[in-house]
Amino acid sequence: MKSFNKYSVVILILSIAFQLQLSFAATWYTTYDGSRYLIEGSARYNWLQAMDECSRRGLQLVVIDNASKNTALVALLRSVFGSSRDLWIGHHDEFNTAKDKNRAWYSSSSGERIFYSYWDNGEPNNKNGEHCTEIYRKADFKWNDEDCDTHYFGYICEEHHLSVKCRKDIEDIKQDAQQKYLELAVAFNETQHKIQQNLFVARNETDNLLESWQRSSEDIFENFKESLKEIIRKQPYLEAVVADIGTAVNQMALEAKDELAKLTADIRQSIQVIQLNAENSVN
Repeated sequence: MKSFNKYSVVILILSIAFQLQLSFAATWYTTYDGSRYLIEGSARYNWLQAMDECSRRGLQLVVIDNASKNTALVALLRSVFGSSRDLWIGHHDEFNTAKDKNRAWYSSSSGERIFYSYWDNGEPNNKNGEHCTEIYRKADFKWNDEDCDTHYFGYICEEHHLSVKCRKDIEDIKQDAQQKYLELAVAFNETQHKIQQNLFVARNETDNLLESWQRSSEDIFENFKESLKEIIRKQPYLEAVVADIGTAVNQMALEAKDELAKLTADIRQSIQVIQLNAENSVN
């Protein structure tokens, strides 16, 4: 029975240890402002190892370069851990040996200088060659400079700054393309409408010209007949000629008139087909 109890205790301890290890495994979290961070809580990594862990995932040690980002991240860490914990972040001083508290700090991923700070009182003091930055467990989530390779903490990763820039560039290009598409669509619709109006006006004008031409042709034939009658009236000796060839002349005139009317109708139909095809093509 005692052996069983000892065995049960061992199993319980191993189970608790396993659960604790899981609880500290690197996990993705999202802040209230929508930013995402991979947080490893177990104190097993020096700063260089932490940077490597992030890099292996295509990420970077978090760079906290403004107050709003820091406030959101602190709120997240408080909800995850309750109290402050030692966690590496991606700031270094380029191994500056000066004890100056105002020495410059830089991003481990981009190399750019970081002007925002959230140091604990008396930090950064570069006490023993401390060139890397951590969120300090004794300072309510404020920062402390620490030795990069002999202290082992957890770490916080974030999306790599180049990935963020690439996504932003793509989004800007997408928005610019959408804007140009809208502008082109508006211009196209305006041009299409103008062409349709011009085609409609041209079709009406063509119809009017063809009708005018047909009426003018009919008037010419009528005037020719009246003129012929007037000539015969003034010169009666031509009546015999007209009587001889008048029927044939009138027949030729009627045939010409019919041919002209048919030609006018064919032209109108052809032009209408062409213009309708043009309007359909524009549409």
